[in-house]
Amino acid sequence: MGSVELVPLASATVTAYTIAAVLLGVLTRRNLASLRYRRPSEADRPLPSSTRWVPPVSALAAALVSWCAMPNQWRSLLVATPLLAAGPWLAAVDIDVRRLPDRVLLPVAGFTLVAIVALAAIDPPVLLRALGCGFAGFAIYFALHLVSGGSIGFGDVKLAGVVGLVAGFHGLATVWWSFLAGPLLCVAWAVLTRRGLRDRVAFGPWLVAGLLVALVLT
Repeated sequence: MGSVELVPLASATVTAYTIAAVLLGVLTRRNLASLRYRRPSEADRPLPSSTRWVPPVSALAAALVSWCAMPNQWRSLLVATPLLAAGPWLAAVDIDVRRLPDRVLLPVAGFTLVAIVALAAIDPPVLLRALGCGFAGFAIYFALHLVSGGSIGFGDVKLAGVVGLVAGFHGLATVWWSFLAGPLLCVAWAVLTRRGLRDRVAFGPWLVAGLLVALVLT
């Protein structure tokens, strides 16, 4: 198949992937509206802010990553898909209750690892790099969790491990940009919204956003 024939195929894949992301975003928003993710102790919290951003953000993320991946880097799209699919839900929940539920985060980690192991059969060193970066992300954020007295939650620690897995599969440049962009975006948002040093900020969304930036840049 020549390069000319690949262009329509890549465009069709990006279009289908983006449409699927929009539909998933709509379903995600409906799920969030039910507030079923809240624990009994969180039932009296104020209603969360609008989640209208979920479908368009899902679509934008899917379009950008799939456009950058197709047609030659389709394997990277498979590895990134679990976190791209669940990322908006995790971000919205973290913003609301400052928590990243294991019932979603752990399956995302599992599916990501399975995809990496399956694809690494073609290039075994990729598996070692992804596992090493995943462990490094987990370890660094676990240290931050301890030093910060819990301001960096343990959910953030686990999410950093997943981000490290995905970024590590793509390469060290992606790992660098991912873990650099996330904190920078978080700090920029805190400054723009005039958050104080003692305000507890949901960091999960910025970890995912940092990975998205890194996937597009690299």
